[in-house]
Amino acid sequence: MAIPNTQPLYILPKQKGRAIIPKTVLLLFLGVIFYLGVLLNLSLLDLSAEQETIANLIASIVIIILVGIGAIRTIRQAKSLYYFYQDQIVSQQKSIAYPVITSIKREEKMADKLFKTYSLILNDQFKLKYLSQQVNIQEYIEKMQAYASGRAGMMNEKI
Repeated sequence: MAIPNTQPLYILPKQKGRAIIPKTVLLLFLGVIFYLGVLLNLSLLDLSAEQETIANLIASIVIIILVGIGAIRTIRQAKSLYYFYQDQIVSQQKSIAYPVITSIKREEKMADKLFKTYSLILNDQFKLKYLSQQVNIQEYIEKMQAYASGRAGMMNEKI
């Protein structure tokens, strides 16, 4: 993926709350389940109090580290932006050219309704997630598609 040297025409942020809160709650829930599993296993083993305390401490540290790493990754993804250029959309390490977009499908999950967001599926590999319902980016993408296909047609005529 080559990032263009030109300035983007439009920069679209993600709805951070929608991206961070559900993932963090899920990570914490899974961490608690994992910790309860460790406690159950420790209670079934015939360990001394000191060994049980050490195993409990190690399990707690591992869980805190895993939840912390997951939270940091989620926050980084939530901070990423969508950059709209004349010929493509770029996000993190992915990009999609406007002519490659086959159809634009709007998707709203239960959490999206709670946070007033939605997602746009542009093709099998590219999805715009956590978009605010206040921004109708679908029309903008359709206009950019028409513009990009018009420019491609003009280029073919010149050749």
